[in-house]
This record gives sequence, C-alpha cells and structure tokens, in this order.
Amino acid sequence: MAKRPETAQTGVKASVWLKEACNELNWVCNPLIEDFGIDFHVKAFESTAQRRALPWEFYVQVKGTTNLRRGDGVVLFPIDTAHLRDWQDARLPVLLVVYEVPNRAGFWLLVKDYLDELGDLEWEEQQSLTLRMPEGQVVTKEGLLAMLATVRRASFLHEAPGVIAFMETPTEETVYDQHF
Repeated sequence: MAKRPETAQTGVKASVWLKEACNELNWVCNPLIEDFGIDFHVKAFESTAQRRALPWEFYVQVKGTTNLRRGDGVVLFPIDTAHLRDWQDARLPVLLVVYEVPNRAGFWLLVKDYLDELGDLEWEEQQSLTLRMPEGQVVTKEGLLAMLATVRRASFLHEAPGVIAFMETPTEETVYDQHF
C-alpha cells in the first residue's frame, strides 16, 4: 500500500499558505509546473483602487517544516549549496520562504542579498549551508511589502547603469529636439 510522507503534506500546507499571503496583497503567485528548486513566479500588482501591474516580479522557493530551529534572533535553516548557486544566478530575485506549519509563521530571505553579505566566505565549497534568517523578516503583509521595497531598490540599482547609458547616448530624436 502506498504511503504519503508527512513532508508531502507539510509542503502543500506551506504552498497554500504562501499563495494566500500573496493573494491578500493582490499579487499573482503562479506555481511552476516543473519544479527545479523554484516553486513560484510572483508578479506584484497594486492593491489600491487602480490594481495595476507593477514592474516587479520574483521567484519563490517555499520550504515547509514542523520543527524550525532558532537562535539569537534568527531562524536557522539548512539548504544545499547547489540550490543557492542556482538562485544566485537566477534572472529574477529569489525569495526563500520557510514556513513553520505548527505556528503558522513564515520567514523570508532574499537569497542573492544574503549571499552577497556573506562576501568571500567559501560557502560554495560546502555541500550545505545553514542560513540565518532574521526573525523580523516575517511573511506578513508588512513583511512582504518590505521585501518588495528591497527588490525595487535592487532592480533600480541593477538597471540604472543601462538606463543612464541609454539617456546619455545621443539619438536622432534627441539631437533633432535640441536644435528646434
């Protein structure tokens, strides 16, 4: 007789919870059909009367657990470095969410920012790394909006050099406008 492990149920609970949290903000949280270390693609929309699409999107990997380790104001979560490398190189920011099922609490971490802060530590040489996620980075409406503000800043800093270079390159239209 086939058995369903508890981890399967925990993962489903975490995914359902995350989709509900995104929906509360009017964000679209689409599951990726073929999950290779990224569970969802999220597109942000305004929650105001206009409800327009915002230009920010990101990936989410959600991990459910029934036994979350804590220490000194952080949530400790081990993850294999192969996933970290993939997430660091992803086209969009990757948000890791760890959901503690019994307490119905989730914590978030922007992977690239976290790895950038580690600097030159040789984390890539290891099989796994225990992430230290701040307990204050809670998946709530306010927490997700704070995360989106971080994504917005990172997107701006990433895109700014290209935009500035484009603006500084004269085109026919800008040369024409300057003379007439």
